[in-house]
Amino acid sequence: AKAPVASVKYLQSEKPGAITSWLGASIKNIETPGEQSASGLPDKNGVLILRVARGSLPDKSGLQAGDVIRSMEQKPIANTGEMLRVLQLSSWKDKIPATIIRNQQEKKLIIFLK
Repeated sequence: AKAPVASVKYLQSEKPGAITSWLGASIKNIETPGEQSASGLPDKNGVLILRVARGSLPDKSGLQAGDVIRSMEQKPIANTGEMLRVLQLSSWKDKIPATIIRNQQEKKLIIFLK
């Protein structure tokens, strides 16, 4: 059995409205019906990208503000805590596959981690 990993980052990401920094991008959980419908999501699962710094790894991966990350490494991503856990487990890799929703369309991307 794997030991649970708890860190301050995960605790912060569970607060409503909390914005988490990730490699030069600002991300948050989908929390309101407005965020859900604006993204064209069937549910509130996913991580909303609020801002992407030019030249950052998320930018080089092709992520844009308004994108919603729905899966990484073929694992569904419901919230920022789950996303950070998948990223931590994949941190030894150079890149991982992800599925996003952009303009209400599903797209596949490769996320660069290094």
